[in-house]
Amino acid sequence: VLIQSDGKIVAVGSANSTANYYDFAAARYLSNGTLDTSFGTAGKVTTDFGAHDLDIAYSAALQTDGKIVAAGTTIFNNGVSEDFALARYNSNGTLDTTFHRTGLTMIDFGINLQIAYQVLVQSDGKIITIGYPNTESSDADFLLARCTANGQLDRTFGSGGKVRTSFGPLNDGANGGILQPDGKIIAVGFTPRPNSFPDIAVARYIGTSP
Repeated sequence: VLIQSDGKIVAVGSANSTANYYDFAAARYLSNGTLDTSFGTAGKVTTDFGAHDLDIAYSAALQTDGKIVAAGTTIFNNGVSEDFALARYNSNGTLDTTFHRTGLTMIDFGINLQIAYQVLVQSDGKIITIGYPNTESSDADFLLARCTANGQLDRTFGSGGKVRTSFGPLNDGANGGILQPDGKIIAVGFTPRPNSFPDIAVARYIGTSP
């Protein structure tokens, strides 16, 4: 959920499209709680990433120009593959085709079942996504990716626009984050301990100058 400067409220998630299939979903409300009919169709938008099984948005961020970025996951290949998924909308709810040509992009870290739980927009317009793999194997680490304002991976960030951070031999996961005033990125999540409850895990990354 995010609140615009004009008091309007944007909520993102997923909506059932056909049997067993879900799409990104967004709704915008006026400050009095009624749907904003100037957004999408009667205040609502659904977005299909293609021939995929499930498209689910977990987070949204507002750009300074009023555009809305939603991030989550897209699941395909009968549930075998799962990538970070991002969509950018104009203020009226239409897809912004200046973002990766279609308004949509997917990010693959080369492992299965990747979910973006947080999206952040830097002061320079670059977009950070934070998440982790939804897997029981030891492949789960903090995953961060950065896109340029036009939706391409930012090759100046990490390795080819992506960063993977391990806290140890077990499954780690990042499910939130914030931007500091100095442009640094803080990602938060968890790291397990053998035969015990997981610990809180925090990592800070160099982002951009404010």
